[in-house]
Amino acid sequence: MNTWLVFGFDTFSNERYVIFPQHEFDKEATAREMVRSTLLEIERDQPKEDTGDPDEDGSIQDYVILVHPDGVEEVFDTNHLKDFGGDK
Repeated sequence: MNTWLVFGFDTFSNERYVIFPQHEFDKEATAREMVRSTLLEIERDQPKEDTGDPDEDGSIQDYVILVHPDGVEEVFDTNHLKDFGGDK
């Protein structure tokens, strides 16, 4: 099965959470678009000014995990928005 999974990770509670409305995808491009849109939501709801910069120790801003069909995981914080063509 070639399913791509997208999860959020709450750094405060140290646990994964399911991204709604969908977190399972058949195509990598669609999964990466969900990663991008989730990062934009995190930046809107948890601005760095309130949570700390993810590049610095002590940030409590959530991040996003992309799980490849083979189980490899990629981790993204809001500093990765520029990699997705975001405005950060």
